Amino acid sequence: MNPTENNLAKKIGLLLMIIHFFVFVAFVVYIELSSEAQIRLLLSVWLIIDFPVSFLTLLAFEIVLGNSPINEKILYYMPYFIHGVLGSLWWYFLPRIMGYLFRRFNIRHNQ
Repeated sequence: MNPTENNLAKKIGLLLMIIHFFVFVAFVVYIELSSEAQIRLLLSVWLIIDFPVSFLTLLAFEIVLGNSPINEKILYYMPYFIHGVLGSLWWYFLPRIMGYLFRRFNIRHNQ
């Protein structure tokens, strides 16, 4: 990858990461301020948006077992961490991964 492509991928990734993070924070604020009982079900939208990373959310619900107060807190905040932090990092690296894959595809078909 030449430096221009690398810088462009970094800039696009940084923009996507920032947008993702702030939209997710606004979403969390909306959820936390809502008085509806089933509002947390809206987090399932983020399972689609952060598709590969969202598997960690499902894995966390399988790993953390028991009804202790600490486990309840972990399960409550785990989706926020996974989608807010790891999901944002996914969107940062996605343009770089896509650029790499497109380059590999072009190299194979141009030979």
